[in-house]
Amino acid sequence: MSVINKSDNELIEEIKKESNTALKILLRRYSPRLKFYIVHSFSLPEFEAEDIIQNAFIKFFLNISKYSFKYEFTTYIYTLVRNESLSIKRFFKKSFSSVNETTKITNDSGNNNFDINDCVSMLLKKLNNKERQIIYFREIEELSYDEISKITKTKLGTLKSLHSRTIAKLRTIIDNADLRWEDFFS
Repeated sequence: MSVINKSDNELIEEIKKESNTALKILLRRYSPRLKFYIVHSFSLPEFEAEDIIQNAFIKFFLNISKYSFKYEFTTYIYTLVRNESLSIKRFFKKSFSSVNETTKITNDSGNNNFDINDCVSMLLKKLNNKERQIIYFREIEELSYDEISKITKTKLGTLKSLHSRTIAKLRTIIDNADLRWEDFFS
């Protein structure tokens, strides 16, 4: 079997045998999704997201002997990335005065041609960090509530309730902006 087609666990076994190729494949496999998660959940710029991903994979590699197959790699890497992102956010919060960023979703009258990615980005900015993470994991990554609960360290019942309230909040934002819900979520 080609290294590219191997599962995450098979690649991790290869990495434990010091395979740089397997590590590169795992990094390529997860980088785009992790970058999207960081940029949209933590409102960090792409260059910071790339650094965070690199740091998370370095931590993973340095501690690979401690890695347990008990948990999915997805849960493990998202937890590392989440913790790194929170550290960066704390650093920025302490180092710089906060800039009050207000973003409005507008639908130019008579023009229904809007970039869905820009609209999703604007919608996500209307949510707090916890809400953004939950929407990202549930609606975009399609992770189970159990996986999201482990990553975000949130109780399952609280998570489901927060997800439901966040969906309702997004519906209200979309309705008030005179947009269609179907354009964003199915």
